[in-house]
Amino acid sequence: MPPRPPQSDARDRYHRLGFAIPFTVAAVLSPVQVRVAALAGIAAAVAVEAGWVVTEVGRQPWIVYGVMRTAEAVNPAPGLATGLALVAAVYVMLTVATVVVLGRMARHRDEPVAPQEGVPEPVDSGR
Repeated sequence: MPPRPPQSDARDRYHRLGFAIPFTVAAVLSPVQVRVAALAGIAAAVAVEAGWVVTEVGRQPWIVYGVMRTAEAVNPAPGLATGLALVAAVYVMLTVATVVVLGRMARHRDEPVAPQEGVPEPVDSGR
């Protein structure tokens, strides 16, 4: 493998913050656009959480505003604990699988990821 080109200061700074911005994109965009793109992921997570809060407040306003206690609003249906345990187990398995895959990808970063990355360039026969 040929040695990697040195990274620019801006690219190195974003990698240390955990943002993987391809060099070609960072070279085309202005520094302000790169920062906005990096912050867009954080803004998306905040928007998801804010939407969840708004949904729950709209769904159960009588509990939020003190008209009813939370204990009175709990669903007494049988099997809810089993369903919760099943969903939690699926999420734990997905989390473990994600950590394992990302760990392998980080350790084997120099290996080709896509099949076409390992194909050599065609040689000009001179015809």
